[in-house]
Parts: sequence; structure tokens; C-alpha cells
Amino acid sequence: KVVALTNQAVKDGADEIDMVIDYALLKQSLAEGKASAEAAVKAVRAACPQETVLLKVIIESGELQTPELITAACDAALAGGADYLKTSTGKVKVNATPEAAEVMLRRIAGYHAAHPGCRRVGFKAAGGVKTPEQARQYLDLAAECLYGSCQQRHRVDARSFRFGSSGLLPVLRQMLAPRGQKRKAGDAEAVY
Repeated sequence: KVVALTNQAVKDGADEIDMVIDYALLKQSLAEGKASAEAAVKAVRAACPQETVLLKVIIESGELQTPELITAACDAALAGGADYLKTSTGKVKVNATPEAAEVMLRRIAGYHAAHPGCRRVGFKAAGGVKTPEQARQYLDLAAECLYGSCQQRHRVDARSFRFGSSGLLPVLRQMLAPRGQKRKAGDAEAVY
């Protein structure tokens, strides 16, 4: 069913596909869950032309919780052909955490080191990034893990790092708006 939905989305013009691995199976059986996740990612990847469609694989790191399970999920997604490793759908109790992000970013860095010249894989922190301080924490972590130092944050671009911004957007709008500016009727937030 996931492959059929992916085929239809690509046919309809999608240039990015998000898929969620079976994290519950991974929690039940590491070996079976990892093999199943890799097979699912490969199947969806086959439906996504690499030149035109990015594949983001959501591992639900907050549900997996342990570095061992997060690592297994990342390795399965990377082996399957993911273009991005994404922390979460944003719809579970625990979403992005710096601890999970570090595990994921280090798996990406390890993948790049082991496969020079391979496709570039990025990271997306989704859910739980709600303040500029948190955004900076994730950006610094990406620079540290991918480029060796948080001083290298200028090298981090949208192809190597993204974050879900729905929670952050209203905060940024409020910070950047002239003081006391009222929003128009129908906008989500009253004042920013």
C-alpha cells in the first residue's frame, strides 16, 4: 500500500516523500525490525526517482528511545536509500531530542565517511523545536557531527539539515514583528 501511495504521489508531481518505518516492530525484534525497515525503504526508494524525488525516512526516535534502536533504524534507512533521516512525525509524545539527533547525525557522518562520493544524506529534526535557542542547538549539533565543529555552522545547508518549523514559526514572527503589531483577523495567533 505504501508503495502504491508513493507511486501515485510521484505521478501527481511530488518532489519529496515522507515515510515512517515500522518502529514498533523494531522495538519488538531488533533484527526483524531492521530488516523490515530496510526492505520498506528500498521499496519506496524504487518508486522515487533519485534525480527528482527526495525520500525522507521518519524513524520516530522518541518512540525508539535507546541509542541502539535509533542506530538500527538509521542504518536500515541509510541502507535502503534515504535522502534524509527525520526524527519524528511530530505526532507522538516525544519528538526530536538533542540526544537522538546526535545519534542520527553521527550515523549520517559515518555513512558519508564509509561511502565517499555517495549520495548526500541530510537530517531533519521534527517536533520539539519551538524556540530560536533550540534551533541553534540543533544547528550547532549538525555542524559538530557533520563538519567537526559548531564553528562550521556556515557549511550546514538545507540539503544537509532541516527542522520542522511549525512550532518555531509563530515565535520567530513574534520576535521579528514591530512591537505591539496586531495580526489580521483569521490568522492563527492574535498578537506578535
